[in-house]
Parts: sequence; structure tokens; C-alpha cells
Amino acid sequence: GDLHIQNDDFKELLFIRNDGSIGIGHNNPSELLDLKNINKDNFMRIRSGDDGSVYTKSGIKFTKNTDDTSGFSTYYDSQNESYHIASSADTAQLNSTNNRLTILNDGNIGIGVDNPEVALQINSTDAIQIPAGSDEDKALFSGAQGQLRYNTDSNQFEGYVGGESPGWGPIDGGISSEI
Repeated sequence: GDLHIQNDDFKELLFIRNDGSIGIGHNNPSELLDLKNINKDNFMRIRSGDDGSVYTKSGIKFTKNTDDTSGFSTYYDSQNESYHIASSADTAQLNSTNNRLTILNDGNIGIGVDNPEVALQINSTDAIQIPAGSDEDKALFSGAQGQLRYNTDSNQFEGYVGGESPGWGPIDGGISSEI
């Protein structure tokens, strides 16, 4: 049968269905773990070790059923005050080698960078893809100062400039035929 744990007012606190599904705050879980609280926002808290502890990471691992190490992890590193998505589920391998995305408390984001020093820092040797479209596509949205795109009609990069004469214009630079 099912297991119900209720408070003195018969409010459902914990419910475990006979199929293993767990409801916290209600008795109708639609997932393996289903949380519901109508009195405040729902958060799940996972804490790392206390101050001075060697255990500074807390997070969630996503793995295949038969493998505890391959997969992905999302975790918070309390020592470095940083959030990461890593391409490993092996706790010993949660480090700069396997971190794919890092977000620092100051909002800086790193892709392939553990300690980004600017708003977005990318460590890669290939390229980034920016929006590309025609002059007609450009007319469908209003520009904002600092935006960049590639114009497929003129085959050049362009940027939006504000000020007295706002609008899109080419980003000047050399053109190289070398590949």
C-alpha cells in the first residue's frame, strides 16, 4: 500500500506511492519526486560541507542506469562561490577539466573557463555563431545599441548604433580571402 505522513491537521507532508513515487506536500506525485507547496515558492536545498570542510561541492548528477561516472553534473562550489555544469558525473572529476559552463556570483559566465573575468568569456579555438539574416529580417525587430548580426544580403557584419542617428551599419574591417 501507500505510505502517508500527515500533520495534526491531516495535511499531507510526505506521501510514498507503492510504485516508489514520492510526493512532498501532496499525495498525487506525477514524477519520481514531486514537490508542492501552496504557501510559498518551492526550492530544494542541497548543502555542501560546513566552513572548513574539505567537501565544498553540492549538486545533482545525471547518469546512465548502469554507470555512476559518465554523464553530466550540475553543482555549486561553495569554496569558489561558483555554479557549474560539468561533463562528468564522477565527483573526483568535477574540476576545470570537465566544467563546461561556469557562473560566478558576480554574474560573469564562462564557457570552458572556470574563472571568467568579464560578462561572457569563451575559451575555444573554433568560432561563435551570431544571428544572421537579410535586410527584410532586420526590419522585423527594433535594434538596441551594441547589438551585432551578420547581414546575408550584404555579406557583412553589422552593428546597431544609438545616439542622434540610430540605426544599423557595417562593421568595418579587412576582408581576407585566406582560409
